[in-house]
Amino acid sequence: MGLTDSWLATLAIWASAAALYYVTLFYADRRQRRRRMPALDDLGFDLTPRLPQLQKYVDFCGVGGSIWMVSVLLFSGDHETREYIRALLDYNALGNVFSSTLHLVTILPTAEFEESKFAGMGGNADKLMSNHTFNFGVGLHACTLIYSWPAWALPAGVGIYSYCLCCTRCHYSVDIVLAWWFLFFVLHLDPGLKGAWLAL
Repeated sequence: MGLTDSWLATLAIWASAAALYYVTLFYADRRQRRRRMPALDDLGFDLTPRLPQLQKYVDFCGVGGSIWMVSVLLFSGDHETREYIRALLDYNALGNVFSSTLHLVTILPTAEFEESKFAGMGGNADKLMSNHTFNFGVGLHACTLIYSWPAWALPAGVGIYSYCLCCTRCHYSVDIVLAWWFLFFVLHLDPGLKGAWLAL
C-alpha cells in the first residue's frame, strides 16, 4: 500500500494527537499526585460489581482491534475498506485531542487500580473521557459497514463493553457516558465514516 498525501496527513496527525494525549495525561497525573484527592462517589460503581479481571477483556478488544486494522491494511485490496481504517485513525486522533483538552482544565482523582503507578495504565488522575469506549464504538461501527453486520450490533456491543469497563473501575461511569455522547455526535455527523468534514 503506497502512502498518499491523505494517509501521510492522517499518520502525522494521529502521532501528534497521541503525543499530546500522553503529555497532558502525565500533567494531570502529576497535579493529582500532589493533591491526593480521594476517589469520587459513582452511581455506576454502586450498581455494578468490581471485577478488575475484566481488564483483560477490555485490553483484548483493543489489541484485537489494532491487529484487525493492520491486517486490513496489509491484506485487503479494497480501497474503500482501507479508507475506513484511515477514518478510524482520524477519529482516534480526534478523541485524543478532545481528552487532552479535558486533562488541561479539570483534574479528577482516579477511579482505577491503586497499585498502578504509570499514568497511562492507571496513575492518580482520571482520564475524563473514555477513549476505550469511543474507539471501540467507532471501530464496531466500521465493522457493521464493512461486514454488513445488523444495526443492533453497535448499541449491544457498546453496551456490553461499557458495562465491562465500568466493572474494571478503569473509568468513572460519567467518562463512559461522555464517550457515548461523543460517539453519537461523530456517527451522526459522519455515518459512513468518510471523514470528509475533517478536511483531510
